[in-house]
Amino acid sequence: MALPANEDTLLNYQNYVRRDNCDHMAFIADGDKEAGQLVVIDTAGITGDEFFCGVCDTDTDDGDEGTLQVTEGIEVRTNRVLAGSTFAIVGGQVWYNNTTGIYSNTEAAGLYWVGKVLPNGTLNASGVFGYEKHRYAILSDLT
Repeated sequence: MALPANEDTLLNYQNYVRRDNCDHMAFIADGDKEAGQLVVIDTAGITGDEFFCGVCDTDTDDGDEGTLQVTEGIEVRTNRVLAGSTFAIVGGQVWYNNTTGIYSNTEAAGLYWVGKVLPNGTLNASGVFGYEKHRYAILSDLT
C-alpha cells in the first residue's frame, strides 16, 4: 500500500511508521532549558506513573520546541547533587527533582526515579557522579 500524500491524514492507513529508532523526541519547554539538562516530561492527564525522561540537546527557551535525547541506558554525569547525597552504591537508585534540577540518592515525594548509579559512577572527590538513564522516569509514590 502506498503511503498517503499527507502523513498526518488519518485516511487510508494504519500504523504508519513516522520515524525508526526514536532516540530523540520533540518537546515544548515549560521554562528555559539548558543543553545537557535532564528534563522529565510531565504527562498531566495521562494515567500511569511513567514519564518521558531525556537530556536536552540544545538550549531551549520557554515555550519553544526543542529535542531530548531519550535513549534508554545512556551515561549521564553531573555535579548537581543534593547536599548529603552520597551515590556510593553501584546500582543504587538516582532520584531527580524536575523543578530544581538536583539529584538525590534518597526517594522523596515529588522526585522522579531516573536511573541507577554506574560501576564507575560513584560520587567522586569533585562532587561528580554518573548514572545510566532510564527512558521513562517513575514518580515517587511517597507523599
